[in-house]
Amino acid sequence: RQTDRQTDRQTDRQTDRHLQWVDALKGYGIFCVTFAHLNPLRPIETHIYSYHMFLFFFISGYLYKTQKLDYYLHKKTKSLLVPFLLWNLLSSLVEFYITHDLQDVVDRFLILHGKVCWNAPIWFLLILFLCESVYALADNAWRSIFTPHIVFCFSTVLWILYGQLNAPLKLNLLPLALFSFSFGKIFQGFTQRKVYSANSVNAMMLITAMLSILFGAILNQRISYTGATFGNLFYCFVAAISGCVFFTVLFKNCEQIGSNQYLCLLGKNSMTIMVMQYWLFRLFDFIGEKTFGISIWHGRSTLKALVVSIITILLILVFVGEIKKVLKKNKRMLYVSELFGIR
Repeated sequence: RQTDRQTDRQTDRQTDRHLQWVDALKGYGIFCVTFAHLNPLRPIETHIYSYHMFLFFFISGYLYKTQKLDYYLHKKTKSLLVPFLLWNLLSSLVEFYITHDLQDVVDRFLILHGKVCWNAPIWFLLILFLCESVYALADNAWRSIFTPHIVFCFSTVLWILYGQLNAPLKLNLLPLALFSFSFGKIFQGFTQRKVYSANSVNAMMLITAMLSILFGAILNQRISYTGATFGNLFYCFVAAISGCVFFTVLFKNCEQIGSNQYLCLLGKNSMTIMVMQYWLFRLFDFIGEKTFGISIWHGRSTLKALVVSIITILLILVFVGEIKKVLKKNKRMLYVSELFGIR
């Protein structure tokens, strides 16, 4: 296991050097998540929802490398499952303090009857953990270059059959995650086998951008991951795939965007931003309603969504930066913060 850790650290360093654009892409993705949660104009919101969470699963698949199963599962349990459980528990305690409705809190903690927990975005951590675990099991079992293609086909069928059910723990979203994850792995092999000309790259970006807008913003409805509503599934598939491909090709081939230090900073803190943003949204709403009698969170305005997104992300980054300064002096507390996903 010690050897595995050393190998993993070496891989992470190589990834930092050669895949800086991935951090920038994750940064763009988490900004889209934050922005879309604040209700911009409907066409913009509809388009962002057509690809933004698919993009995170896609990136995870793109970065996936075969490792020993026990070590891989141990690492993912620590980095994904434990933060999910801790943030879920914390948000459930807060909700119980507010509502005193134990049954509702339990339902939300276990994500039963179509309900999500008080800190709704953390469903992603659970589904990504299950997705990566299932894919790693398949990869270790088959050891075939066709594993991502097989997983992609099976997950597509399962998503069509069960994706629009409200299953406990949002397990209906697992096929969606595997669909995106395995496609990311397929696309990784596709891009590494051949060097494409500038004209080919530009043509791919133009076509996928048009498909993403057409099927994601115009033809299909605003989808809901937690609500298990995806509209026309064919439109949803095309919008998800084209959106992921467009932004991956853009960030990989455009150095000015792919090396942007601000996007990279967001990408490196994407998990922290995801798990903490709803706390600030609720605080903003409380202040807005008490002071001005308006809902800052739920009011629909693109300008408001942009401004509040920037403020939210800046506050989280400043808070996390100060926390890290304090925790560096205390290894035990640093370990605790890592369990919450603050790294």
